[in-house]
Amino acid sequence: DKDGASATKKAIVTVTYGLATMNEAPTLEVKDKTIKQGETLDLNSLVVSAKDKEDGDLIKAVKLTDNGGFNKDKVGKYTVTFKVTDKDGASATKRAIVTVKYGLATMNEAPTLEVKDKTIKQGEALDLKSLVVSAKDKEDGDLIKAVKLTDNGGFNKDKVGKYTVTFKVTDKDGASVTKRAIVTVTYGLATMNEAPTLEVKDKTIKQGEALDLNSLVVSATDKEDGDLIKAVKLIDDGGFNKDKVGKYTVTFKVTDKDGASATKRATVTVIEKDKPLPNPEKNKPKHDNSKSKVQDDRISPKTGDSYNLSQYGMLLGLSGILLAAIEIRKRRKES
Repeated sequence: DKDGASATKKAIVTVTYGLATMNEAPTLEVKDKTIKQGETLDLNSLVVSAKDKEDGDLIKAVKLTDNGGFNKDKVGKYTVTFKVTDKDGASATKRAIVTVKYGLATMNEAPTLEVKDKTIKQGEALDLKSLVVSAKDKEDGDLIKAVKLTDNGGFNKDKVGKYTVTFKVTDKDGASVTKRAIVTVTYGLATMNEAPTLEVKDKTIKQGEALDLNSLVVSATDKEDGDLIKAVKLIDDGGFNKDKVGKYTVTFKVTDKDGASATKRATVTVIEKDKPLPNPEKNKPKHDNSKSKVQDDRISPKTGDSYNLSQYGMLLGLSGILLAAIEIRKRRKES
């Protein structure tokens, strides 16, 4: 009141359900659908209607709560679930069945693959992918870049023979095709492999002297492979024994990458320790003026001596004739 005194009391208001104010859940209607494999389908198109007594049309409020694993490319049945809720929280749920079946119109066709055989000469370079002529797919178009070499058949351009090469192409839907091509490698004059050349040297050593037999290899070359000295093999040491006087035939062999080979033999001579090693330079005859002069004096007279001997011979002859003439004259007088 005006003097500030007051009084407080509580009243209870009870709200009860009444037919006029009861909220009704919305209604939801969906439909089943059958499509062909690969056919496009918007799942929301399965909703026919969604209405609410209080809120009116709720079709735009419908939600897809479960697509059931729907896959348009996989044949089967899928249960798709929708739900709609009004502004007062009342909701309705409905399920639709989507059936995906096989259909000729959507059947995926396998791609086509064309390859060609090829004959090359031994050693000739070849890109195996050049054997692919075409790769096409009705749905995907040109697939030549998707072709894979799955097996080269052991192809070796340097080895004569026939090789089966396998190719495969797969489209985006998993359909594939495989084709094989034959590559034939033939002999050709232009690629005829030449055998390597091998040069070795003989060696004389003293009894007990160490010798690495590989040091007897002078060179090993090949027209195609170049220097092959590291590829030379000692295939027979001839029973070589540095401690035993004698001659040993040592055999070497070298093979190029194409299998051509060359074999050479070297002779190792083991001589006694106290015997001098042969030296070609020292064994050459040297001209010794003093020795030659002595030999000349022994064998051939000097020019002046030859002339005196001739005169002496002539005098002896004349003396003989003169004596003979005197003897004849003497005998005549006596008779």
